[in-house]
Amino acid sequence: MRSTAETVYWITGLPRSGKTTLARALCEHIRNQNRAVVALDDNEFRAACGGDLGFDEVARLQNVKRLNGLCRLMSFQGLIIVCPTVSLFAEIHALNRRTLERYVEVLILVPNE
Repeated sequence: MRSTAETVYWITGLPRSGKTTLARALCEHIRNQNRAVVALDDNEFRAACGGDLGFDEVARLQNVKRLNGLCRLMSFQGLIIVCPTVSLFAEIHALNRRTLERYVEVLILVPNE
């Protein structure tokens, strides 16, 4: 395992705020620098893990805790991670700050329509 982790970009905000659009642009920018990057969308991740979790608060927390663990593992394998997610939980952001060595949190705020 590498001695230092790559960066995890945790892009969070309300649904339809532009998280995925920003994540795609960031991934393209990183790939254009010939760097290894993986996008981990929280909904795609949920489905890939068997879809065993619902969408109540407890299940959402469990899903993003799993996502945190995968981000940590992959970042130590030399991959930059871009993770668009609706994880508006202070608990998760605190967990990420404690467990992800190179963590960048991006909060997208959009005006109410």
